[in-house]
Amino acid sequence: MTTKEYPKDLNIGVPILDSQHREIIEKVKSLIQVIESKGTKEEVLESFNCFLSYIKHHFDTEEKYFDLFDYKDKLRHITAHQIFFSTLVELEKNYSEDNTKIDEYMFYFLEKWSNTHVLSLDLELAKELMYLSTQKYTIFQLKSIPL
Repeated sequence: MTTKEYPKDLNIGVPILDSQHREIIEKVKSLIQVIESKGTKEEVLESFNCFLSYIKHHFDTEEKYFDLFDYKDKLRHITAHQIFFSTLVELEKNYSEDNTKIDEYMFYFLEKWSNTHVLSLDLELAKELMYLSTQKYTIFQLKSIPL
């Protein structure tokens, strides 16, 4: 598995979310590096848990925007977050308890998620935020809204 650069087409136009998406890719790259360098189980779990923690932070940020702007598709988006996060927790649990290999399936899952979730649901969110922000804020003020 080779590490990839952040795909520019994953930019959705909301600076804080774009920054977080780039950080998620960096966390995945770090996890891949630990796995490819034959890191210990503890090193892999530490990297994976760092990734999980950041995913949770990112989802919390998005969900604060849902509330701030009364986002109409909030429930569908939150459900997608819950399914994704629970799948990751299950992968971590299987690896931790059974020494199941974190491998190509996880990388496939993450790539598929980024292409479907970010490029569909997050892009829809960005369009809605941009529209709603004209009612309350400029898109540049979104960056500094205390969340």
